[in-house]
Amino acid sequence: MIGIQSRSYKENDETANLIEGNEAAFNNWAHFAFHWQAAGIKLIGDGSIRDVVRRNYVHDNNSRAIWLDLGVTGAVLENNLFQHNGAGVVVEVSHKNTVRNNASVLNGLHSRAGGILGSQIIAHSSDATEIYGNTVKVAGTYGQGISIWWQFRENNPQLVARDNWVHHNMISSPTGTKMMSISGFAKKATEFYASYNNRIDFNIYQATAPAIPQLVRQGKGYTLEEYRQFGYEINGKVK
Repeated sequence: MIGIQSRSYKENDETANLIEGNEAAFNNWAHFAFHWQAAGIKLIGDGSIRDVVRRNYVHDNNSRAIWLDLGVTGAVLENNLFQHNGAGVVVEVSHKNTVRNNASVLNGLHSRAGGILGSQIIAHSSDATEIYGNTVKVAGTYGQGISIWWQFRENNPQLVARDNWVHHNMISSPTGTKMMSISGFAKKATEFYASYNNRIDFNIYQATAPAIPQLVRQGKGYTLEEYRQFGYEINGKVK
């Protein structure tokens, strides 16, 4: 189910793992349990882990392209190509990770990757994720662009989407649908938007005319100008 896996086994292990120059492709060919550990590359953090994932080609996996999970901390994903995977880059319940200068294109093919889970890049109930300098392409008929999502967990209510910073990315889609998205646990949405300091700005959006880029907040779509009323994309542009 997993092409490449990296894990920190020691509590507070500060040893960095380097995953560089690999091709991870056609994994989970048996279509086993998309949501159960399936990924082209998966990083798992038990304590402090500072992995670097660089210049890899991750494609055509029946799974997420890359999945950071269970407390991965301080990882850097840079200069990778993620293409035609069941879902894109997923940073889940992890901390202070960086996703920069990657191309994440045409992911979200799997039927279980509908909605926000089909994002090209998503900070999923994670904190202090910085996502910048990426080139993102959405198919239009499936998948989404870049997302921040808080999925409330009763057993771990402290795991929230907080202090994430999404900036200076190029996002394109032929239809303009759901190019950027932020969504919080509905029962605590007011608190989420008022206090959790998730920032979205300086991104560039390109949709095929006459389509107009759609940016989403709590499941509702807005134009770029409308999105600014919430404090997002004050310096964002439509190209």
